[in-house]
Amino acid sequence: MNISQSLMTAVLEKPCPYAIKLEWIDKLKSEPSELMKRGHYFEWLVLGDSSSDAPVLEKLKSGGKSQAEKDIDDLGVIAKRTLEGLGISMEGAASQVRIEADGLSGYIDLVAKDFQNPSRNAIYDLKYTETKYDDRWNGWGDLEQKPASKRQARHYIYLWHKIHGEYLPYYFIIFGKSGWCRIIKCVVTKESLAIHEREIEVVLDMVKQWQKAGFQAEPSYEKCRDCRVAQFCEHYKVLPDVELVEI
Repeated sequence: MNISQSLMTAVLEKPCPYAIKLEWIDKLKSEPSELMKRGHYFEWLVLGDSSSDAPVLEKLKSGGKSQAEKDIDDLGVIAKRTLEGLGISMEGAASQVRIEADGLSGYIDLVAKDFQNPSRNAIYDLKYTETKYDDRWNGWGDLEQKPASKRQARHYIYLWHKIHGEYLPYYFIIFGKSGWCRIIKCVVTKESLAIHEREIEVVLDMVKQWQKAGFQAEPSYEKCRDCRVAQFCEHYKVLPDVELVEI
């Protein structure tokens, strides 16, 4: 079982050994939400051919495209023009890149010339969101509120260096449904990479301990509510926990 950034986030933020077993060992997957499908469809439109077929979005009863799909088609045109204007060329670029080394793995959206310094490459992660430009809590208004995204950037920078011996700059390029675009450049330090190495060790140790204990379920209402393998779990908790407070 390779350590990916998504596995790390699942183990560190909402740990449930049984859910880890279902998703990463038994390879069970729930049907993606319509929002996830829209995001995958947008990435497919912008990045071109990928490792999988284009996601099929929900159609109208007549069989035609919904307004949501038409809006994403329009946004895809805007995104391509924006990338072209920035100087991010798909010519010679690599999209949907799987990287793997020393038990670590990840999928990178795009590796292309760094538009701020064309003498080197950069890693780009394309995002689709239906939040507002300045949404700090659910959107991309403040990266500090998105520890999983920060971990993703660190993981891919770290893994790329492990394989190729060079640290590449990492850009999140976020496109909002309403047409806005935000570019966030992530810069790692020796300290942050050391933290990431420590997180990898912690995740490995936790998974080994869970395996020895037989991947016991640790359900809670909050964890189960967003669990990606809830439909396969007999321990799924549908009612909220009682919180005891002394007053």
